Amino acid sequence: MKKNSAEILLERWRHDESAPMHGWDFSYIRNRMASESPPWDYTDIVREYLANAESAIDLETGGGEFLSSLKPLPTKMYATEGYAPNYELAKRRLSPLGIHVIHCMGDAPLSFPEGYFDVILNRHGTFNAVEIRRLLKPNGVFCTQQVGGKNLHDLISLFRVKKKSDWGAAKVQKNLTSDGLTIVKSEEWSGKRVFHDVGAIVYFLKAIPWIVPGFTVDKYKSVLYNLQTRLDQGELLAFTDERFLVIAKKVSK
Repeated sequence: MKKNSAEILLERWRHDESAPMHGWDFSYIRNRMASESPPWDYTDIVREYLANAESAIDLETGGGEFLSSLKPLPTKMYATEGYAPNYELAKRRLSPLGIHVIHCMGDAPLSFPEGYFDVILNRHGTFNAVEIRRLLKPNGVFCTQQVGGKNLHDLISLFRVKKKSDWGAAKVQKNLTSDGLTIVKSEEWSGKRVFHDVGAIVYFLKAIPWIVPGFTVDKYKSVLYNLQTRLDQGELLAFTDERFLVIAKKVSK
């Protein structure tokens, strides 16, 4: 029996749903998704701070993709990762570079002595402001880029997922300053993320399961068909990204 177009689409989406994800690598849909960038360059900012650092740590490093791109690195360089598959990947990628990878979440207490790090990094992960302050040397810097609490709200709403979050630069600044740190820089930004086909959305949602908890193609196929109709009618599948940057310093007294 000849398959109809709906069945063919469903098969394609199931294929994208089952495609493997390694670390934080979206190369599988690199040419099927495009996103605007914030006005700041987190990589350049981090490199500037690491240039004069003797010791640093990257909290929630993922598969170590970002950290490994920052070479040369400080003599004492560490990373944490709590998700077991990513931890193993990060170990394989970072250990040959002399980076010690610790298996724990980004907000977990660490066994380093007080005032051990010149720089603490955190890109899109959790952290503990009290621990950040404890671990930083006097004049040490904490640099974080975060995903805003309303990120992709226009995509999420299509799946009837209700999420309320006040996570943003203001809350992070409050958390950090209440624990004795001084804000050096703070910026917020929103831009567009465009998916060129519905299968790219499928892969994206499976790779980041907390966006639409419990997402599967079969559970949400009616939503996916509606997205396909929008695409067929010439509409861009564009949704709103939110990012913010906060840099804080432990001012020497």
